[in-house]
Amino acid sequence: MKTKGQFGNIRKRRGKILKLVLLSTVGTALLLLAGYYHTHTLTNLMTLLALSAYIPALILAIRGISLFFHKGLSEELFRELEEKGKLLEKCYDLMIAVNGKTVSVGAVVVYEALLCGYLTEQKERTKETENFVKEFLKQSGHTNLTVRFFGDRAPFLSRVEGMNAMADVAKATRERQEVYRQLIQSVTDMSM
Repeated sequence: MKTKGQFGNIRKRRGKILKLVLLSTVGTALLLLAGYYHTHTLTNLMTLLALSAYIPALILAIRGISLFFHKGLSEELFRELEEKGKLLEKCYDLMIAVNGKTVSVGAVVVYEALLCGYLTEQKERTKETENFVKEFLKQSGHTNLTVRFFGDRAPFLSRVEGMNAMADVAKATRERQEVYRQLIQSVTDMSM
């Protein structure tokens, strides 16, 4: 089962919500028809049950409306990100409520104190989204994070490649430091 932040999560949730709304609507209609068929009037207990069962369906439908307008990350861009950002932490298909408006974030990539994201829609809202995320992170106690959102694919992918290169250098440095530490330990073990 896909969880929040995984690629394809929004599509999966859309299908699940659509099935639940259809199921609850059909169930409500059957209750309403059964009550009318049994008493030949709409003033009965089954009608009351049908109406009270329809309220959760409406709430679910309202909650799901934002998902149906969300444009997720394309399969092609997902493959490119997986290839170019192998060493980075990634989250896909997110929705952020920025100043009361929902912004579709296709991907967020994080490496140490760098966070960059790609907006699949509302590309003109990159600065507004950056400021919102920076403020949220500052309130959460994360003040030293660099946040950058992109509306265009090419600059986002080049930033991801740069972050991955930094992670690769840091990984090589850590491995080298581990080798040196082991070498020093072996020399000190021999000398004792």
